[in-house]
Amino acid sequence: METQNQWQEAKEEMGEMLRFTEQPRNAEDTSIYLGEIIEGVYVGKKVNIGQNDSNIYEIKMAGDRLVNMWGSKLIDGKFSIIPFNSTVHVQYLGLKQPATAKGKAYNDYKIMFIKPGFVEAVPVATAPVAQAPVAPVAPVATLVAQAPAGVAVAPATAVAPEAPLVNAMGLSKEVTGEDVPDALKPLAEATVPLVDAPDGGVVTKAIPF
Repeated sequence: METQNQWQEAKEEMGEMLRFTEQPRNAEDTSIYLGEIIEGVYVGKKVNIGQNDSNIYEIKMAGDRLVNMWGSKLIDGKFSIIPFNSTVHVQYLGLKQPATAKGKAYNDYKIMFIKPGFVEAVPVATAPVAQAPVAPVAPVATLVAQAPAGVAVAPATAVAPEAPLVNAMGLSKEVTGEDVPDALKPLAEATVPLVDAPDGGVVTKAIPF
C-alpha cells in the first residue's frame, strides 16, 4: 500500500521530573533540581497519576527541554486559570506553616503567566517639534525715524506674554504730556513691548498723556 511508509509510531514524550529543593527526598528520588525558579511554556497536563491520583504539569523550557512538576492543592488551583501555551514563571517560596494549629505545613509557590499571543506594546520614539525662531521687534522710535513723511507707524501687536510696556516714542515714565508736541501725541499714546527705554527703567503699563 502507498501509505505503508507514512505510518509513524505514537510515542509519549517523557519529560524530566522536577524538584524545587536541592536534596532529593530519598535514595529512590530521580527528580532533577534546576533552582527555585523555572520559566517555560505550559504545554500539557496529565491527570490521575500515581498512588495519590495527582496532576503533572508539563513545561517546555529553553532549548526544547521538557520538564514535569507535580501538582498539589495549591498548584492545581493556580494552574486552573492558565491557558495552554502560556509562558509561565514558577518560583518556590519554601515550606510555610499553616495558619491554624490543626493544619499541616505546605510548600508555597508563586506562579505568574503570560497568555499566548500577547505582544507587549513598544513605545514609538517621536522627534521633538522644532520651535520657529521669533524675530526681534525693532524699537518703535527707530521705526518712526525711518518712516517716510506723513506715514503713521502702527504700534506692534506681537507682544510677548506679560512683557513690560513703554509708549511708542520710547519715553520714560518721568516724561509728562506737556513735553510731547500735539502732533506726536497719537504716537506717544501707543504702547509696544519694552525694547530700548531711554532711562533703562521698567515700565509696566501704558503712559497716559
